Amino acid sequence: MKPTTKTMSRRAFVGVSAAALASLALGGCAQTPVEEPTPAPEPEPEPQTPANDVAPETTTEPTLAPAQGAAVIAVFSRTGNTLALAEAIQTRTNFDLVRIEPAAPFPDDYDEMLTVGQRERDEDARPALADSVSSLADYDTVYLGFPVWWGHIPQIIRTLADRGDLAGKTIAPFCTSGSSSISTSVADLRELCPDATVLEGLTVTESGLSTRDTRAEEWLASLGL
Repeated sequence: MKPTTKTMSRRAFVGVSAAALASLALGGCAQTPVEEPTPAPEPEPEPQTPANDVAPETTTEPTLAPAQGAAVIAVFSRTGNTLALAEAIQTRTNFDLVRIEPAAPFPDDYDEMLTVGQRERDEDARPALADSVSSLADYDTVYLGFPVWWGHIPQIIRTLADRGDLAGKTIAPFCTSGSSSISTSVADLRELCPDATVLEGLTVTESGLSTRDTRAEEWLASLGL
């Protein structure tokens, strides 16, 4: 019987110990709450950007941008001085630039060039335009550049007018010269193109070529176009 009693005591001890451990474990869980995972925040909605940066609709009438190429710079330049002035204007406007060139180039020799130019003037000639001279028909405003020869426009400008390139346009004339003003050339253009609007012109003399950038900027601002 003693062995039986001893065996029972060990079993009871094991049972009591197991119960005590279970009680301690339960007590510990009760005192230390389980931390619930924090839910991730919902992503911010992406801003709604109109496709192709289209402006929202308004009740006002839309303003149409001027047609690209509505103005052009057309220039005749034998020595390059007037071309340099035209390029100063183009830099500030980004307009197309068309060279006005004769089918038969003027002589390189200055004296010979003067002889040809004077003969054309005396005969009221219309020297043919080179095939490369583009039509100005699609433009509304023509910034027209030329050297002043004997106080007047070169005859090749008259050829351009006779072709119809200046009819009904707004003409903003500019010139280079030895000393002459553009005023007589403006009168020539108004007589030659009675249905055009000829604005006040810009004169840059040979001695003032170094100021052409400033002069071009001031002139463009004065036109208000």
